[in-house]
Amino acid sequence: MAIHGSDGAIGLQKLWLFAANHRQSGVLFDITDEEIQFLTDVNAPEFLETLCRLNLLHRNPDNCLEITNWGQHQSWVIGAPKRSEKAKKAAEARWGKKVESWGENNDKKQ
Repeated sequence: MAIHGSDGAIGLQKLWLFAANHRQSGVLFDITDEEIQFLTDVNAPEFLETLCRLNLLHRNPDNCLEITNWGQHQSWVIGAPKRSEKAKKAAEARWGKKVESWGENNDKKQ
């Protein structure tokens, strides 16, 4: 299978989408090269080699593939876990307080 043209471009987009949803840091830890080929639908070993040669991916010191400059280009994605946790705490504080106050008011009326 040729990795040039639309197959390679779509495979790269699938990799970016996977990272945005499952590896927000851009580091593709706990995933093998073969698994990356499977999830991108590009079953060619030279696909990852080409992405590294084009400086779209690189191997970090832990030998994990990492999307080059992911943090620079995807700062919103990287911050998603922190924003999610902050929103969760805010919702718990807001709704927990409302539920408690409703329960207290409801008890006083009875």
